[in-house]
Amino acid sequence: MRKRWLVAGILGLLSVSTAIGPPQDDQGFTDLLPEDVEFAPPFESGEELRYELFWKPVFFLPSLKAGEVRLRLENSSLDGVDTFKIRGWATSDGALTSLTGLKVENYYESEIDRSNFRSYRILQKFRQGKRQRDLLLVFDYSKKLTRVRETDVRSDPPRVLRNGPKPGIPAPAVDVLSVFYVARLRTMKPGDRFILYLNERGSFRKVRVVAEKMETVETPVGSFPSIKLSTTGGLFRQGGDLRIWYSTDDLRIPTKFEGDLKLGKVYGRLIRVATPRMTKSIIKVK
Repeated sequence: MRKRWLVAGILGLLSVSTAIGPPQDDQGFTDLLPEDVEFAPPFESGEELRYELFWKPVFFLPSLKAGEVRLRLENSSLDGVDTFKIRGWATSDGALTSLTGLKVENYYESEIDRSNFRSYRILQKFRQGKRQRDLLLVFDYSKKLTRVRETDVRSDPPRVLRNGPKPGIPAPAVDVLSVFYVARLRTMKPGDRFILYLNERGSFRKVRVVAEKMETVETPVGSFPSIKLSTTGGLFRQGGDLRIWYSTDDLRIPTKFEGDLKLGKVYGRLIRVATPRMTKSIIKVK
């Protein structure tokens, strides 16, 4: 049972929990998405990012391949508003999957405003062995509420688990997929500190992000001068912190990420970046 939970937790990296522990002092932090600031995004329609996921157990044990995460960005529209549609796939693969026998094939779809980058909706389809759920969150800013619908799709017909509004939107919403993109809107330097309001499973939590230091990240597709960002407090449902490295070039892509789990650490390494301007990818031979 623990092995099955472990794979689901690792492949659920895009399903972060926003419980961040005890209250913290917000002095020195600014909103990541202030409503009166215009941003020129470094990403554009057609961009694709892919990462290999690994689980590193505690102490001296070697890392195990856990799966892959793929992200794709496209121009779209929603209710007459120009949006970016972000799609994400998280699939299990490799030694850890062979060890546990659990297959994970999660799908995510987020719509964010193309001008102010607030999230309008996110669909999450969890396919983790026998657990098969769909979760749809729609952010209604005019009424300041989130519409939540969760269904168990294993039932025939699908069984509705939750369906209704949750009041309160504290600021422009960020979802579990768009969070990887809104942090790219700013050119950051060590010492910068930001707050964002991330909604996961219908509830908002305040998340604090700190830009720590410059580092060179080595990946299978090349070296990237990057800046390391860390969250304060645990972002994972199982507890632990999240760290993301963003390149310091014009694209500001996530070059690496890692998170702490109760049983070791999960990390992702970039194996493909494709944009209308450039492509870097490793070639796999099966």
